Amino acid sequence: MAIDKEGTTRPEIAEAGADGGSNTGLETETETWSGPVATAEHDYYEPSADQADRLQNLAPRRVWWRMPPTFRYYLNLETVLYGLVIGLAIFLRFYNLSAQTLHHDEGVHAFYSWQYYNGQGYQQEPWKHGPFLYHVTALMFWLFGDNNETARFSTALFGVLTCLLPLALRKELGRWGALTASFLLTISPMFLYFSRFLREDIFVAFATLSLFISLVRFIDRPGARWWNFAMLSLALLFCTKEVSFFYLALFGGFILGWLGWQLAPRLLLIIGGYGLLALLGFFFVMKLYPPPPIPFEHLNGNEIGQYVGQLLVHPVFIAFVILGLVGVGVVWFALAEVAGNRRQFMLHRGWTDPSVKPSAALFAPYQQPGTVAYAVAWLGRHGKAALIGLALLFGFYFVFFTGFFSDIPQGSVGLFSGLWYWMAQQGVARGNQPWYYYFFMLPLYEPLALLLGTVASGLILFKTFQYGFRRQHRTVLMPISDLDLVGQSQASEADLDDELDDLSDPATANKPVANLRGHSQNSKLVEVEVALRPAGNALWPGRRRREPHPYFVPLLMVVWAFGSLALYTWASEKMPWLTVQLALPFIMLAAWLMDGVWSGIEEFFTSGEHRLPVMWGVTGKAFFWLQVGGLFATSFLAYMVMLNLTASEEKIMVGGGHFEWILIWVPPVVALLFFTTVFSFIGLKITLKATLAVVFAMLTIYLVHTGLTYAFDHGDVALEMGVYTQTTPDLYRVVQELDLVTSVLTDLKQTPVLYDNDLRTPMDFYLRHYTYKKAVDDFKSLTPASGSTLSLSDYEVIMIADSKAATLDQTQKKTLADNFISRHYTFHNWFEESQYRDFDRSISLEIAYLQNKPAMSIVKDANNSVVLNKDDPMTVDKLQQLAALPGVLDKVYNSNGGNATLLHLKEAGQSLYRLTTPGDFSRLWRYVMFREQFQPLGRREFTLYIKKDIAPMWRKYADLVPQPISGGGK
Repeated sequence: MAIDKEGTTRPEIAEAGADGGSNTGLETETETWSGPVATAEHDYYEPSADQADRLQNLAPRRVWWRMPPTFRYYLNLETVLYGLVIGLAIFLRFYNLSAQTLHHDEGVHAFYSWQYYNGQGYQQEPWKHGPFLYHVTALMFWLFGDNNETARFSTALFGVLTCLLPLALRKELGRWGALTASFLLTISPMFLYFSRFLREDIFVAFATLSLFISLVRFIDRPGARWWNFAMLSLALLFCTKEVSFFYLALFGGFILGWLGWQLAPRLLLIIGGYGLLALLGFFFVMKLYPPPPIPFEHLNGNEIGQYVGQLLVHPVFIAFVILGLVGVGVVWFALAEVAGNRRQFMLHRGWTDPSVKPSAALFAPYQQPGTVAYAVAWLGRHGKAALIGLALLFGFYFVFFTGFFSDIPQGSVGLFSGLWYWMAQQGVARGNQPWYYYFFMLPLYEPLALLLGTVASGLILFKTFQYGFRRQHRTVLMPISDLDLVGQSQASEADLDDELDDLSDPATANKPVANLRGHSQNSKLVEVEVALRPAGNALWPGRRRREPHPYFVPLLMVVWAFGSLALYTWASEKMPWLTVQLALPFIMLAAWLMDGVWSGIEEFFTSGEHRLPVMWGVTGKAFFWLQVGGLFATSFLAYMVMLNLTASEEKIMVGGGHFEWILIWVPPVVALLFFTTVFSFIGLKITLKATLAVVFAMLTIYLVHTGLTYAFDHGDVALEMGVYTQTTPDLYRVVQELDLVTSVLTDLKQTPVLYDNDLRTPMDFYLRHYTYKKAVDDFKSLTPASGSTLSLSDYEVIMIADSKAATLDQTQKKTLADNFISRHYTFHNWFEESQYRDFDRSISLEIAYLQNKPAMSIVKDANNSVVLNKDDPMTVDKLQQLAALPGVLDKVYNSNGGNATLLHLKEAGQSLYRLTTPGDFSRLWRYVMFREQFQPLGRREFTLYIKKDIAPMWRKYADLVPQPISGGGK
């Protein structure tokens, strides 16, 4: 137990400094600082050291982990479960990686990575996002060869590593919570699918979680090791995707806000207020003077020099410099005032001498370890370690963005050119998804994380306010002679709680209540419940600002989850793969919640409470398993009821009989009866934990079913919202047939192959080893590298998308008919989006409201271009054109007397109500459970032409290739 006395050292501090050896810097604090380390003066009863030891011995603690003096291996349940989870993660992510056809984006990433691996160099371009994906994929090609499977090795590897990361959060999530997080990441449909998919999303998730862990660990125990990990994680984020700026602002903003609250709450008002004004001013200048466009297409030294010259004299850059310098001045003077107040406070307490400068007082170990202020002070006292971490950050960035120093100019602007490019793409709004897109995706693919994470968020906020407003208590041994001192406090001590308070006479301060009266060591001791903290509101200035907050990490996870949801919902580009980033913090929150559930159930059984008789000799264990079994049975009953109600098309269309649909209420009523019956016998807490355990188990079954179907059955079939649009298995089968046939031909990979640009992705990668392949945009002019013109008959295999068939002239069509056999295939499938786009019918209502009216004001699009002038007639055709531009129709509706936000919310509520009708509810349930489509998939097709000379060989060997799910050619 820590005994806080002036001039002494808390045992926790010494223990914290022993982590990782001398590189933490904590073990030297007690030697170099003359005052107490992170001392909090108490106005409550503090037992003596002997009494504290006796109190500790009253309740022996259960030790789950011991660090042996020499390396030994202990096999326990937790270790076995981690082994099973990681083994499952490896199997699910690496099994049969080559089966799925390369998606369009995968084809792009694989081809450019192969070019880099093949010695053709790497050029960073803004549309590519970060360079890390291409470098690590090229490394996989070098290690394991280049093929359809090894192209996905890097994402599979980082998918496994992501499942391992929660091990570092055992302290914050709990040992069962960390295991739960690893398990949920392993079976998560989104994480499973995109761990087998060559996009940067799994790298972003890994880097974000790694950054979160590094920051948390560094704040808990400051040291060079975790600081360097944090900088490397941030560098990986920067080298992967431009969303790194958002996570830097999110995590950094929360930590800086917490730091301001710990140092002096008014810093939040000063610095936060100026930051808001500066941001508004900067965007106002950008609105008046748009910055010069970055030369995205052809970045070279001359264009970069011209761009930098234009930028240096541009008002946006000048405003940025001025606002930045003023901001530095505001922060400097604010921190200088805090440092001066802190120095005066420490002089008054006798913790230092007048020779100490205010800057040294600012970075003194004044707060307790485990606080943000203490961690930042560690950086202030260890400038060399801080600079090394920053050097790692910029070094990692520069190495990758310059392609290992092969393109130095690109490294100087690569990250910012990508940022500007993707900011400009917000006006393009690729996909043009509705605002509620993720409110469909998350419940469909991550219902467990969304549900339990939201419950956890509410519980965290409640506990945070409870912790702030309530006084904690503990049981101590106290002499009978001191019982009348319980609850007393010194007013002077409370006044001296903050360095900003008025300072009174130090001679009367810092006297613990227990020392105001002497007592005999032989006095009889009794157990008494006393307050751990002084009375008052600890959310604002107070002693708790200097102590580790028990809900700092959970609050950071809440901000992470809902901040991400707000950003990705606001952003105009919404895609299935971005759901990975939304699911991650909710999975962490769900794991935090489930740690309390598993720990509570474990305590219920290990404490012996389950053996206590409740009624008629029946123990609590029987009621617990009655609750678990009853909820499982009602879940199965609910499934069977829904299966029966949606068993035929007729029932789905007309909704069945009215009496039949009354059955849907039977399972919830039965579950409620089980719950109320059991908790009245064994208590509400353990009954809630049993209920949450069953909910977790049932949703886990759903996740496993959805994840396996999503990743293995529908991975390249667009029956899933999460697939979006996908290259079909037909194309991959054609490529396999071509490879097999050319392997027995004389020309081998020199067989001439022709295809059009609409098929280039992923055909460029699939045909990378073919010497005489050619992609053309227009079949009317075929110009090979030799300069001569080849006719279609000079190629052995030709692939033409239906969209390019019109570019063939009559002679070419006759050549194909006379010299080739043809087969028709599907190239792309996509999910029919009208199934969820009609959920919000606001667009049609806005058009009906606005049509044939004159515009009341000028309206601009996302690129600041005028799309509607004042008094322009708003015809139906014009309004439909405006509806295709992101957010423009809402602007028109608002400027003409409407309120688009209220309209969207109203329509969403009405659509949710419509889902309660039997027919609509049945369709939704059948899709969620079985992915049954009620509308055909969208499709693009192509024709394969095989020269008659090799057609017999094709027929002989092509049948050896397995038939794809889509049914093959026609």
